[in-house]
Amino acid sequence: LTEDTTPDATDNVYAQDAAGNVDKRVPLSALTSITTTAATVNAAGAVMESDYDANTILAATTDNTPVALTVASGKASIKGTTVTLSGAGEVVLRAEQSGNANYEVTFTTYLRGLVLMGRGDASSLDQARQSFKSVAGMLGEPANAAVLQDVAMADDATRGIAPPKMVWVLLETGRAPSRKEFRLDIPLFMQQVPYVGAAFPLLDYHGDQVATFSVEGGEQPANASLLCDVDAVVKQEFDDKLPLVITATLVSSASKAVATYFAQKSAGNNGWAVALGGALYQVAMNSADLRCWLTLPKQWMVARLPRPASGKLSVALGDGQRVDGVELPDQNFSIVYLKSVRSGTKPLCHVLPLAAP
Repeated sequence: LTEDTTPDATDNVYAQDAAGNVDKRVPLSALTSITTTAATVNAAGAVMESDYDANTILAATTDNTPVALTVASGKASIKGTTVTLSGAGEVVLRAEQSGNANYEVTFTTYLRGLVLMGRGDASSLDQARQSFKSVAGMLGEPANAAVLQDVAMADDATRGIAPPKMVWVLLETGRAPSRKEFRLDIPLFMQQVPYVGAAFPLLDYHGDQVATFSVEGGEQPANASLLCDVDAVVKQEFDDKLPLVITATLVSSASKAVATYFAQKSAGNNGWAVALGGALYQVAMNSADLRCWLTLPKQWMVARLPRPASGKLSVALGDGQRVDGVELPDQNFSIVYLKSVRSGTKPLCHVLPLAAP
């Protein structure tokens, strides 16, 4: 927000991006508008008039999740939704959005954008732009540099500017985390309850993936950038669910111990046999839930380049492997999809044309 007048005068307040451009959308991809008591600044950066003393600021998002506003710099203070300006000059507000309960993977959102670009109609192009913007927002700077080029290309396409013929090379590499067991076996040396145990899942990370790649065949090589860190996605979901898993495991262990105690008490002279049977049952059933999706990769990486005039390209992987002479379809857009499970192995390669159905 920019306030450029003297105190007690009418202020001009602008929505602008980090570079100071008021004619572009603000970087926060989910931010659709900033509303004050006087007027609204939409995502395109319209100018609004407001009173100098205080402004009620409401940030709206596409998914209705809360946005927290703080004063990053400038002569102003904020309390709740009220911003009070204390002097002339520029005031920068920081908008932060924590997200919601839905997991959105950058790879799937990016692939959706590519497919929509291939359709070419106005509605699909606008949706493609929104998908690319969402991915750029999730990746952040500087990792989103390549995706921002897709945002600009889709934005031009929505305004009728024909995009160049493009190729996207996607690499699926490595293996996502699996689960291993952390087991507690606790002998109590008590006749009533001789044993208590619990088992918890832990993430087991796998290395030995291809770290990078480059694409040859155009005017200059195109280097890869990280598109999706599956390790981070799996860890986030695992950490969110872990407290519930721990609670359920402890309740189950306690329930088995209590059941063994009362069964032993009611068995009279045969209590020792019941206690032994209960202990053996707990030992046998003391295992964690290790189910997980074992076919996910560790990472997805992407490189983009104009379609080579020769209609062919080559890919050099960071582990020394190469895929040469990949023939491209004569389409405006196409995807070269590579899969490498482990460093040092020959990757699989598929070419997918993107065209309107």
